[in-house]
Order: sequence, then C-alpha cells, then structure tokens
Amino acid sequence: LKVEKERFKNAVDEQKNNPNNQLYIIEYFPKNASTSAMREKVSRMTNFLVKELKLDESFLTIVTEKAAKPLTKLYRIPPGASNPRP
Repeated sequence: LKVEKERFKNAVDEQKNNPNNQLYIIEYFPKNASTSAMREKVSRMTNFLVKELKLDESFLTIVTEKAAKPLTKLYRIPPGASNPRP
C-alpha cells in the first residue's frame, strides 16, 4: 500500500503540473471480488486522492474491471485525447 500511495502522490503532482489533464485510473480486481469490496476500494482511493492529496475531483476518473490479477494503472490524459480502455 505504501508503494501505491507513492505512485498516487507522483500522479497527483504530475496532474497539478498539467492542470488541464485528467488523472485516469483503471483498477483491476480479481474475478471473484465482490461489488462491495470494489466500491470500498474505489472510495478509499478517491478519499486519499481528493482529501489527503488535494486533487480536484473533477479531474479524476476511476474505472474498474475484473481481471486475472489485481493491478492499478495510472494515466494522465491531456485534453482531447481518448481515454485508455481496460
């Protein structure tokens, strides 16, 4: 979790240096993850990014997907660019 928080801090710094960009996160969950567990993790991520790191929530998008293994992908999307697909 410490590594993930450091990645989030770096991503927020990058977004603040490029204030018109969107921070786009794809969070991959194990195939057996419950909807409530997924919702809880996204809520914790959002709270950390918005409340602790002071990211403007309007510049944050979190998408969830189920996959073979858990993974978090972070993207900085400039205006006019397409969002990545999970």
